[in-house]
Amino acid sequence: MLLLTVVYNREIEDVINAAINEIKELFEFKNIKIGFSESISNNMHFIKIYCNELDKSENIKNTFNLYFANYLYRMAIDKFVNFYIDEYIFDNYFFLRVSEVEKIKFMIKRALLCEGEIVDREMIYYINRKNEILSKIIDCIKENEIININGFLTFRIKEFKYEIYSVVDKVIEEYMMKKEYDEFVKLLRYFVDIQESKIDEVNIIINGDGSYDITDKKGDNIFELMTYGLKESNFTGIANIEDVIISGLITNAPKRVIIHGAERCRNKEMIETIKNVFLDRLAFCDGCELCENNFIDSNIKFNIDDEDDEAKFRECSEFENESNIGPKSDIEASLKANNECDVNLNSEHNTKYRLVPRMNSDDKKSKNKLKKNSFSIDNRFD
Repeated sequence: MLLLTVVYNREIEDVINAAINEIKELFEFKNIKIGFSESISNNMHFIKIYCNELDKSENIKNTFNLYFANYLYRMAIDKFVNFYIDEYIFDNYFFLRVSEVEKIKFMIKRALLCEGEIVDREMIYYINRKNEILSKIIDCIKENEIININGFLTFRIKEFKYEIYSVVDKVIEEYMMKKEYDEFVKLLRYFVDIQESKIDEVNIIINGDGSYDITDKKGDNIFELMTYGLKESNFTGIANIEDVIISGLITNAPKRVIIHGAERCRNKEMIETIKNVFLDRLAFCDGCELCENNFIDSNIKFNIDDEDDEAKFRECSEFENESNIGPKSDIEASLKANNECDVNLNSEHNTKYRLVPRMNSDDKKSKNKLKKNSFSIDNRFD
């Protein structure tokens, strides 16, 4: 059975032969033998590729087309990056320096070839664009049982412009965002370096539920102290508690920052920003007494012993103050009347309230002892 006839000139002979030999090895690994016959006419090479597995002919042909399409894809990307990308970038992103364009072209090629781990949505986007192009290449192979590689790279490659340029735009967008972030971090680092440290040591303890404890080296709460300057200067634009913590660190420029339980942090960007700004002032800890005492999950912090208690806790923890809910005193009265929860309301304005299941006196003593030398940030900043 004839799988495909490949036509090409001497310029790409080595590339095509390497591709066909590698495909042959892949099929041999699956105990499928394929054969070749080669001829030359008018400086053009003709290679016919055969397979004798008639009972699996359709599956083998589809597999071969997929393998060969991947090699054509790599050749198409190489040509596109070398001959077409420069013009597109300079026309649409004229503000980029030549040195930046060379760096970006390398990033574009990696993105188009999907080299790297699937760690974010960007890589998934690149894989989807690659699959769209591969689908078009396979359709091109199926049109006839013969494909002229040089003709394909000259004429058909332009059919993939939309997918390729969309990847180019995405890569440059990511590059510009990272560039702006790096410049911002550099500015923060400069600000930290030039000012006098107001605090010797800050411990950021990340609990099992994702909340934060902020203490000094003695274990005393310093959250209010660390953020006092922000309130005095009418600081605005804070979106969440992580922004508050970073802003407090920048303002006070501590000599040493220790993050306990970094693997429990749900906001990895905060960890990365602190690491990039404070550099050798930053240390990570996972095994000290603070880590152990403040590793708080639902079973330890809230003393949940059975499924009924856990259900009550989940029900209570879903409660939040919204615009249609009464003042703090009404919330406390309503919940305590149901005898289900004690209420821990730490702020009068614009917070989401954290509810703690009712505990007996022994439980409360245990909890108070646990929190004696630390402060748990129960509020959620909107």
